[in-house]
Amino acid sequence: MNIIEEIPQLKSMLSQALEKVDKWTTEDKQTGVIRKHIIAEIENENNQRELLDKASQLKKLQAKLAGLNGKMNCQLHEKNLMIQELEYATQSINNEQESLSEQEQVVEKKLKEFTYGAELFRDRLGLTFKKTHGNRLQVVFTCIDHKDPDSPFYFYVQVEDGKYIRRQHPQNKNSPDVSVRQGSSASSTNLKEVLAAIIPEKQQEVAEFRKKHGKTKVGEVTVDMMYGGMRGIKGLVTETSVLDPDEGIRFRGYSIPECQKLLPKAPGGEEPLPEGLFWLLLTGKIPTQQQAAAVTKEWNQRASLPNHVITMLHNFPSNLHPMSQFSAAITALNSESKFAKAYSEGVNKKLYWEYTYEDSMDLIAKLPTVAAIIYRNLYRDGTSVCPIDTNKDWSANFAAMLGYDNPEFTELLRLYLTIHSDHEGGNVSAHTCHLVGSALSDPYLSFAAGMNGLAGPLHGLANQEVLVWVTKLRETLGGDVTDEQLRNFIWNTLKSGQVVPGYGHAVLRKTDPRYICQQEFAKKHLPNDPLFKLVAQLYKVVPDILIEQGKAKNPWPNVDAHSGVLLQYYGMKEMNYYTVLFGVSRALGVLSSLIWDRALGLPIERPKSFDTINLRKAVGDA
Repeated sequence: MNIIEEIPQLKSMLSQALEKVDKWTTEDKQTGVIRKHIIAEIENENNQRELLDKASQLKKLQAKLAGLNGKMNCQLHEKNLMIQELEYATQSINNEQESLSEQEQVVEKKLKEFTYGAELFRDRLGLTFKKTHGNRLQVVFTCIDHKDPDSPFYFYVQVEDGKYIRRQHPQNKNSPDVSVRQGSSASSTNLKEVLAAIIPEKQQEVAEFRKKHGKTKVGEVTVDMMYGGMRGIKGLVTETSVLDPDEGIRFRGYSIPECQKLLPKAPGGEEPLPEGLFWLLLTGKIPTQQQAAAVTKEWNQRASLPNHVITMLHNFPSNLHPMSQFSAAITALNSESKFAKAYSEGVNKKLYWEYTYEDSMDLIAKLPTVAAIIYRNLYRDGTSVCPIDTNKDWSANFAAMLGYDNPEFTELLRLYLTIHSDHEGGNVSAHTCHLVGSALSDPYLSFAAGMNGLAGPLHGLANQEVLVWVTKLRETLGGDVTDEQLRNFIWNTLKSGQVVPGYGHAVLRKTDPRYICQQEFAKKHLPNDPLFKLVAQLYKVVPDILIEQGKAKNPWPNVDAHSGVLLQYYGMKEMNYYTVLFGVSRALGVLSSLIWDRALGLPIERPKSFDTINLRKAVGDA
């Protein structure tokens, strides 16, 4: 084959070679792109890894910072607690120092009086003392018989179960054998001593009464009573107050108007001091101004809280109801119970009342501080309560710790704490405290149980329900409401199956005197308040409607129909808190009763119950 013939073949081969070169070039370019892409991805992964590492480090730093912030907040909280505890401790020390100073002055005065008296009796009656066997003290007089001035007249004194026992000598037939308690004078400002002098007389009275009438029937029980909440059953003894269907509550026989008139008042004040009412509930006697002041002083000295209770109160969540916090704190105060300690050590049951008294005085003194901390934590951004001012009464200190400085509010608080204190023994809070106490649970546990009952909507929450209903009424009808509009609204309420809150009572059959005294307070201090005017208008309209309806045994307003209105006027608008105020007040009554329960040696409460089958058999309907 010649060269010319090979040219096409060579061209074809060249073309194929060029195609391969192009292909190789294209592949090489693609490989380069891929290589660059891979390199870029590797670099990107490295960058992402570095970013992730940095993000991880940042999270660790943020967590460390959060931990430091949390630790700092805890330290700040602990600092605030320590400052508050220091304030309480400082105040307590000041109170104790003041008390010790006054006690020293009293002791010095009594010592001078005793020395003078001893010298007088020694000079005039030949008085001498001699310690004899059995830790007895022999008291010897001469110069008694003018016919024989040297003839001795003597008796022995010794202490038994905390009492001074005076025993006559057989030769002294005219000397009576009596048992007396130290400091039993009615003029004494020592409440415990006054009570100690009264208790033996009451114990004897009850013992003789039971011996004479122990089997006497005082009523009957019907089937309706058993199914109807035991309404009308006479089954309890409560010494402190009695509820009359027509006259309302009487504290130791005194009506509310009488208590307002007779009980001691703060300087410049017009409402009774709760301290005076507490004295009355325990002793049955109207106290003097000095006796009420002595109770104030003692409560101020006992008011400090243990650290663990303060810490617990500050750690409660904000969504925990104020009454739940109140009850829990009271239960935790059981760590301070003198009764529980004495009982565990086997104290004589004759002395139960003394330790119940001590716990009750401590608890009443501490309640305003507990209640104020709860209020300020929930509604005042956790600001600290002020320390107890020894120059202020119980109510004034409570008002100050809550953060209110209006003298009218303090007066309202004195009235409120007095009239809500006691309502005989059958209501839920009083009966619960008595029932739990009958098992010899200490006053802290017994009162906490009563407060859990008070928290119920059919008991202590009733004043809150009144305000909710009145608020709904105003929103529906507007500001100026005619009597006719009120009638229509009330009838609509009743026809819907609801009740008119604040009207009616299980025992009362007339207007609650506690309502009336609050109404008088409002007329004097807030006569033009729109909410008060509406409540007064309801008072004119509601009873006639309830009488016309014919279902209510008592168509008249009770205490709950008015109390919330007064608190609202003075700026306490937190309705959830109102029952705590009620609880602070109720302590005065139920703890007074608890002291008398132990003084009279009342046993554990255990009534008999039936099921329906056996009840039907009992009435012959089986």
